[in-house]
Amino acid sequence: MAHVFRRRYTAQIDEPFAVFLIGMRINKLLAFSKWIPTAAALVLWLVALVIGVRFYTPTLRRQIAVLESQGADSPEFQSLSQRASRIGPVTMLPVLLILFLMVVKPAL
Repeated sequence: MAHVFRRRYTAQIDEPFAVFLIGMRINKLLAFSKWIPTAAALVLWLVALVIGVRFYTPTLRRQIAVLESQGADSPEFQSLSQRASRIGPVTMLPVLLILFLMVVKPAL
């Protein structure tokens, strides 16, 4: 069994930082209805993260670079703008599904 630390710990950090904890514990493996919704939300979050990091962020960075070098009227900027307009909603689909599952809380 894991050891529980009953004290509080602090760290001195001079830069901005964020703490993000995500995870789940499965107490009864065969009680699918208890852990499947959480696992589904974790998978959907991971899908949104991969789409954003792998596709949307590079497109946006390149779009900014092209805007600064060639301007908003260049064909390359227009192409990247259209691509970003297609990737953005695809990135939002898993996020909206997670939000829907949080609100509705479907019983399995």
